[in-house]
Amino acid sequence: MPRPKNDLPTLKLRRYKADKKGYVRPAERFIYDGGKQHYLGIGEDDLAAAQAALREYVAKKHAEEVAKPSSRPKRLPPSETAIADAIAHYSIKVALRFEPSENNPGKPQQKRDFLMRMEALLDYWGEKVVDDIDANTCGEFSRNHSASTARRCLEDLRAAVKRYVKDRKMAAGGDYVFELPTANAARYGFFTRGQLARLVWAAHRKKGTYSYTGKRARADSRGKTVETAARPRRHIARFLLTGAYTGTRTDRIERASFYKEEGRPWVDIDNGIFYRNWQGEMVPDNKRAGPVRIPGRLLAHMRRWKANGARYVVEHQEGKTGSTASAFFRLLRETLTPEEIAAQDLNRHTLRHTCATWAMMGGRPIEEVAGYLETSDKIIRKHYGHHHPDHQAGFGEAFTTGRAGRLGFGRDDKAKKPARQTAANNPVLAEEVRGSIRDLLEAFQAPIAATDVLSATPDAGLEALRETVKRSGRSGDWSAVLHNEMA
Repeated sequence: MPRPKNDLPTLKLRRYKADKKGYVRPAERFIYDGGKQHYLGIGEDDLAAAQAALREYVAKKHAEEVAKPSSRPKRLPPSETAIADAIAHYSIKVALRFEPSENNPGKPQQKRDFLMRMEALLDYWGEKVVDDIDANTCGEFSRNHSASTARRCLEDLRAAVKRYVKDRKMAAGGDYVFELPTANAARYGFFTRGQLARLVWAAHRKKGTYSYTGKRARADSRGKTVETAARPRRHIARFLLTGAYTGTRTDRIERASFYKEEGRPWVDIDNGIFYRNWQGEMVPDNKRAGPVRIPGRLLAHMRRWKANGARYVVEHQEGKTGSTASAFFRLLRETLTPEEIAAQDLNRHTLRHTCATWAMMGGRPIEEVAGYLETSDKIIRKHYGHHHPDHQAGFGEAFTTGRAGRLGFGRDDKAKKPARQTAANNPVLAEEVRGSIRDLLEAFQAPIAATDVLSATPDAGLEALRETVKRSGRSGDWSAVLHNEMA
C-alpha cells in the first residue's frame, strides 16, 4: 500500500558520497516542500538551528498566502443551482435548533416534523433547479398535499433559497417565483369565565376509580368499581389556571419547574416571576417567551402547590411531567357540550387567546398586553382590539338622536365622560378586589389581625389597601396594614 503524500514542509538531511579522490562533503540539512528543496547551509550537528529555520520558513509562507487576494468560488446562477443542494444546506443550518446541548434538552418532535417536510420537498423538487420554482410547479406540489402542509413546506423552501443566497452559495436574481396556498383563517376563540371555571372544578374534583377484575378479587367484589383517594386530573386544573393567567404556550407550562433546573422554565415563587425560557435557549423571533410577573391569584395557588410538595407546575405523578393533550381533550369533551367546543374552536392553545381576550376586556393598554404575551401591538390590536371597552367608543356619538344625519362641527368637548369603574362605585368590582386581597393575605401568610382590617375597610379604600398589602408582603413588615385598624 503506497504511503500517503505529505504536503507539509519537512526538515531533511542530505548525505554526500565520496568523490573519485575520496573526498566526502559534510552532510547538509534542507527543507523539502512541494517537490522543491530549500538548502539551509546548516550541518548535521546543529539540529536546533535547522528547526528554527523551518519555523521561520513556515511562518513566512503562511504570511504570503494570507496576503494573497481571496479567491471566492464562483456562485452558480439560479438556472444551474440544484434545489436539493439548497435544501441540504438549509437542513444543516436549521437542524441545530432542535439538537440537545448542555443547556437545551432538544426538541425531538419539532425535528421530526422538520425532517418530514424536507423529505416531502425533496420528493418533488429534488431533481429540479431553483429557476423551476413558479406558479405551475408550486400549484402542482400543493395539489399533492393539504393546503396547510403545502404552505408550510413552501415556506421552508423559500427560506432555504434565501439562506442559500445569503450564504453566497448562489447568485442573486433569477426567474423563480413562489406562489403559496392561502393561509387558513386564524383561530382566536376563547374560554368564558364560566367555561373555564367548570373545567377547573371538574379536573380538580375528579376522583380515581378501581375495578375488581383480577383473579384474586373476592367473588362478592368482582366486577365492582369503587372510587379511590387519587385525583388523576388535578394537573390539568393547574395547567388551565397557568395558561389562562399567563398566556404561556403549552410546552413551556408542561416543563415549568418550581426549582431552577437546566433546560426548564422556572417559576420564581419568592419574587413572583415566571421565567418562561432558560439560559442558553435558542428562541425564534416568532416564539419569544420572556419573563412575566405572575398575577396575585395564580401566585397564591402556585405557592400552595409548592408547599404541598410539587416540584413542577404540571405533574401527572409526583416528580413526573409529560403531555397534557389526552387528559385535556377528554376533560373538554366530558365537561362542555359539542356546540360550545365548535363555536369557540376550543383547544389547549385557546388558553393563550383567553389571556389576551380577558386582559383586553379588563381595559388594559394594548402595549401592556402585547408585552405580557411577547407579541406585537399590531397583532393585539388586529385580533383582540374589539374586546377592549374603549374600542370605537366615540364612534357611536355620530348616531345619537340629536346629531344623526346632520352636519356636525366635531365632538362636544364639554360632554362628560362616563366615570371609570372602581371598587368605590361598583359593588361587583369591590367584591373582586376583596377576594384578591384575601388571596394575597393567604399567599403572604399575613397575621390574623390583617383579615379584620380587610373586613373593616370600606369599598373606597380597598384599592389602597391592596397596594399596602403587596408592599407589606414583600417586606415582611405588616405594621402599615395593621395601622389601618388603629386609624
